[in-house]
Amino acid sequence: MKKKWIIIAFTGMVLLQWVVPAQMIFQKQNTIAKGKEFKFKIIPVDPVDPLRGRYLAISFDQNMFKMKQSKYYDQSTPLFVKIEEGKDQFAEVTKVYFEKAPTDSDNFIAISQYYTIQDDSTTTINYTFPFSRYYVNEQEAPRLEKEYLDALRDSTKVVFAKVNVYKGHAVLKEIGY
Repeated sequence: MKKKWIIIAFTGMVLLQWVVPAQMIFQKQNTIAKGKEFKFKIIPVDPVDPLRGRYLAISFDQNMFKMKQSKYYDQSTPLFVKIEEGKDQFAEVTKVYFEKAPTDSDNFIAISQYYTIQDDSTTTINYTFPFSRYYVNEQEAPRLEKEYLDALRDSTKVVFAKVNVYKGHAVLKEIGY
């Protein structure tokens, strides 16, 4: 009887090791397949992670939203930002939601890192998008870094990240300029 439970537990553990990564892959692929692609303007930084490899650290030029009401929001309160394509063809945050995700659109991102600043009549929400690293192949990294940094220095070019957004999830697909 004891051996039977050990076999059942072992089988469950093996299945769980396949189910969890499969679910993560499915979520990303679902976001790419069903999500809308947006272009976000970015600014430079480029470190190396010794455990995960080379990546371009991305900082976005749109990282805050100003509301016309003064209210304190605790950082543990869930935050969702609604994304729409602006007149310049780049993504812009058009509305923020606390507590509940928007029901009128699939184009929103769940934000986990943010803080608020209040004054007499407004609240400014500073946030960090969950896709701030673009991992690159070790062999291609030096060439891409140089192109990326040259494009950022060139005032005639706009550097952007293509990101698919779908129901709170976002997948960074590529960097362009």
